Amino acid sequence: MRNDERQKHLNSIRKKLSFFIKQNRQLNLRDLSRKLKKNDAYLQQYISRGSPSFLPEEERKILSDIIKFDINSLTPNWLHVTPSYNEDLLSLKNILNEKEIKISLSLLDNYKNLKINLIEFTELKIKQDNNFYSVKIIFDKNISSFVDNNFYLLQDKSEIFLVHLSENKSENLQSSKITVRPYDTNFRPFRIDNKSLIIHSKVIFLGSLEKLNYQNA
Repeated sequence: MRNDERQKHLNSIRKKLSFFIKQNRQLNLRDLSRKLKKNDAYLQQYISRGSPSFLPEEERKILSDIIKFDINSLTPNWLHVTPSYNEDLLSLKNILNEKEIKISLSLLDNYKNLKINLIEFTELKIKQDNNFYSVKIIFDKNISSFVDNNFYLLQDKSEIFLVHLSENKSENLQSSKITVRPYDTNFRPFRIDNKSLIIHSKVIFLGSLEKLNYQNA
């Protein structure tokens, strides 16, 4: 991987982490930095300045456990463990174009009672900060209702959309409200009754943002 590609990949990791933390109002960078036994500005500097360029393994593990964020999404591609030839691989076809990828089944170890045939893969085009990106997503169709504050795919007719869902616990309502924050900045956040959500699936792996050329967007 070339240095410029590495930098784009590292920037994408930081951007995903920042987006995730901002959607969870109970989280803040200062407290999380302290839980990593670092100075108060540690995670702020990591996200805004890229210092350090990526989090060490132990810090990734602690942080992912605290905020319930997939550790693989915090880990640069070149630090992922390369599966051995004897390791079981799962083949997934892109639901949009039938292109196939293979992933190690060990990546799903944290997800219990999965029906493997309901784990699928897609690649969506999204817009952020006036730029178009492609993002690869592995999702779990075993889950079609709100489980926890996390990334999900919502369905509207034949279209699916990447969003972050968080439960609003500040109101004592019979039907709980869910805050929906689309990953694509073309769409505005909104609130909706939990029962009115049409959840396509829960995201279990969110890839790096890959910038698209204007003619491909």
